[in-house]
Amino acid sequence: MEYVKPHRPLYHYKAWRLYVLLLLTLCVFVNFYLQTNLGMAMVCMVNTTAVERMSSSRSHNMSMYLHDSDKCPKLIEEEEESLGYRGKFVWTTVQQSFLVSALFYTSLLSITVSGTLADRFNTKYIILAAMIIYAALTVLSPLLAGLHYYAFLGGRFSMGFVDGLIFPAVTAVLARWFPPSERSTVAAVYTSGSQLAVIVNSLLTPKLCVIDVWDGWPFIFYVAGLVSLIIVIISYIFLSNSPRECRWVGMKESKFLSNQLDSHRNLEDTKPPKIPYFKILTSPVVLSVAANDFSYNFSYIMFSQFLPFFFRDVMQMSLSANGISTALPFIMMIVARIPLASFADYLKHKEILSVTATCKVMQTFACLGTASMFVAIAFLVDCTTPTLAMVLLVLFGVTFSGEIAGAFTAILFIAPPFVGTISSCATFVGMLAAIAAPAVFSWLNVYNTEAEYRNVFLFTAGVNLVAGILFVIFGSAEVQPWAKIPEENETTKKDNDKNDTIVAKF
Repeated sequence: MEYVKPHRPLYHYKAWRLYVLLLLTLCVFVNFYLQTNLGMAMVCMVNTTAVERMSSSRSHNMSMYLHDSDKCPKLIEEEEESLGYRGKFVWTTVQQSFLVSALFYTSLLSITVSGTLADRFNTKYIILAAMIIYAALTVLSPLLAGLHYYAFLGGRFSMGFVDGLIFPAVTAVLARWFPPSERSTVAAVYTSGSQLAVIVNSLLTPKLCVIDVWDGWPFIFYVAGLVSLIIVIISYIFLSNSPRECRWVGMKESKFLSNQLDSHRNLEDTKPPKIPYFKILTSPVVLSVAANDFSYNFSYIMFSQFLPFFFRDVMQMSLSANGISTALPFIMMIVARIPLASFADYLKHKEILSVTATCKVMQTFACLGTASMFVAIAFLVDCTTPTLAMVLLVLFGVTFSGEIAGAFTAILFIAPPFVGTISSCATFVGMLAAIAAPAVFSWLNVYNTEAEYRNVFLFTAGVNLVAGILFVIFGSAEVQPWAKIPEENETTKKDNDKNDTIVAKF
């Protein structure tokens, strides 16, 4: 089956799938906005100097790090307050890391069923219900934190149950709306919602923290909940599971999408196919994708949650400068991902590279480039080199974006009828990374010194290198044999064979 030019291109203002893409991007934004807002909020909530005084052995153990302290002396409490840090909670580094990771422990439970739910039930309502519960728990967070640490921790655990439902459901809707030739670009756009979330958090949080009412920081959670509920209302009105269910899409665009998305006909018209769990879980292709989802989430959590700590403890930035600096790499991710994804689609469309080769090239660029930036930050950046830090953060954002046209795109190709299940498996592994990252951070970074942060960055670089090597060896973007659904007649079978050619070719 030859490439069919769409009735309207994806970025045409009358192409309804463009608005579907924007809505799903907002859903991803809500998911990550509510998930990651604690990282920047914590630098406003916690009194770090009080935490340091809790350790009676600190002065003895810090002797090995005196060269760091002499170069960039630790801030005293009055200096922290002058920079905008005026937290009142006395939570240790381990307690702070556990608050970050708590959400992901319970996400593991919901992830085990989220893919199956996304493949078999109304994905729109799964997304909306999850976002409503998530927003409500976020609004309750300041109350819980004021009651007790463990009340706040319990709220974070509760959030995890709905957190794991959103992303696989979004991925399933995308697979039913967009043809293979657009999927690299689509993946780049909708995943930018996660970067947008960190940017909004990083830039907005410092403004909210300095509000004199209730110490300012509770507004971080109130604003997040309100914004999320507004997006829920908009999505309820305009979002639909597929073109066939949408009342807003034009007839010509609907026909084009139906012709291009035959791989989902079984999901919409007949009894859903039996999901081959064993073959999915033992597939080297799926496992290599999952490994890269691990590295992506591990790196993402390290930067989105703990980069503000690095800027406070090592770079000694003010709260406002901290927010801008934390946002910088995520701004570059959004700027770079669309050109990189468009370049990947160009390579496939012009048959310069196969879809598998394109994904491997982009994934190698992402993993090798990201690892290099982590190593450079580890050895070259301290409080005396803020300009170099900004340059490396920009380069990190560019290289990190390559993964969207790599392993993330491959998920949409390798098994279209089971994309929700595979996305769920990859997300499950990603949740393990989200749990591991805070644990590694608290293990390697006890006293918030430059040397300890160096170890954190080097460890993260190693994770990225291993994942990139695995995808180069085992990765693929071809439809797997176990993912091809038997047809009832030869004519239909030939049509699907042609559709598989589209997936492999573009």
